[in-house]
Amino acid sequence: MAFEKGHALVIGVGTHQYHPGIDVPISVADAEAVAAVLRDANACGYPAGQVQVMHDAGATRAGILAAFDALAAAARLDDTAFLFYCGHGALGTDGNYYLVGHDARVQGGRVVAGTGVSEGELLQKLRGIQARR
Repeated sequence: MAFEKGHALVIGVGTHQYHPGIDVPISVADAEAVAAVLRDANACGYPAGQVQVMHDAGATRAGILAAFDALAAAARLDDTAFLFYCGHGALGTDGNYYLVGHDARVQGGRVVAGTGVSEGELLQKLRGIQARR
């Protein structure tokens, strides 16, 4: 039976455009495995069209932020919104914490401010999702 009220955003950042030395290819396999369980009718039963999977070049800062907006637009109050992120997170040059997308820039071991998804942006996007679960 399909879980029509389920919506998911699954992100796996396995490659990095500017810093291939920090690539973690298993992140994509992990994201794909989570998405498969969500879509499995015998496990979670999320409709395939309601499970958005992003990885590698698709998991840019702009892409991730837009995907959060799409999730917020799709998920209603009585729905369940599921988020999975597999990739690096790091402090930024501005002292904020960032999710490191495919196109983030890193300098001295820190994310260059504005090139990743900041903790503030992430919280703002999460607050925009009206689903209670």
